[in-house]
Amino acid sequence: SKGIKLLMKVIESTPLMLWIFLSVIFITLYFDFRSENLYSIIYILIGFFSSPALGQLISNKINMLRSQDFIVALKLLGISDRRIILAHILRHYCLSDILFQSAYICAQVIFLDFTLSFLEYGLQNTWGNDLYNYYQNSDILPMSVQLLVVFSFTAFFFHLSKFLEERGQT
Repeated sequence: SKGIKLLMKVIESTPLMLWIFLSVIFITLYFDFRSENLYSIIYILIGFFSSPALGQLISNKINMLRSQDFIVALKLLGISDRRIILAHILRHYCLSDILFQSAYICAQVIFLDFTLSFLEYGLQNTWGNDLYNYYQNSDILPMSVQLLVVFSFTAFFFHLSKFLEERGQT
């Protein structure tokens, strides 16, 4: 447990972009991937290196709920800690955090893809590359629609997470 906490602290204390750059350099040096697969790996790494924040949120929520009456009752019934965490805490108290963090990571990936396209390292036929092409050609309407979809997606999951959080607290 201390090793995992140390790893999470190291990941949290280092900027996300540095982790991605180091990972991409390592992957390109030691593995032979096509560029399409490399981008998939980069996006997976973004999710991985963004996950310690979610892990910390869930850990704090579990520690906060540890002494609640329903947790004590479930333990007295002989239900394992794993089942309590998975079936009760994560499902009813942490689902909102998981949904919102997932939406945030998706938006972050799209804007990273836009940045890579702007630097001319982007992959064709992606949302970020489309945004860059709209920006470059001054196509305001399609760019605005695509940005509105990204922000609406994030806002939807934000409000869904707030709804689930309020429902879980009652």
